[in-house]
Amino acid sequence: MKMAKPRKHPKMKEVIIEITDVHGKGKCSRGHQVGEIFEYPEDRAKMCPSALSVIRPYILVLAYGGSNIYNKDNPDSFSVSCPDAKHPVVYEITRKSN
Repeated sequence: MKMAKPRKHPKMKEVIIEITDVHGKGKCSRGHQVGEIFEYPEDRAKMCPSALSVIRPYILVLAYGGSNIYNKDNPDSFSVSCPDAKHPVVYEITRKSN
């Protein structure tokens, strides 16, 4: 079954998700590796569903114009890890500047 192409809301900003670290033994249970980059929403089907369910709220904050009030150096990004207790993957979520 082929997935429909995600539609983007006209006010939605582009968001980039990059894997910056994999803790534990350095192996993601899903096979993701440091340096992988995903664009949201285009690449969401390529991402681990468990990780996406955790990081999606942060993605949507940036996509719809919000910011990270706790990161004064770069309010256009969040650093979030997935829920895998043995091999947590760290994702850097950044709003793409136009």
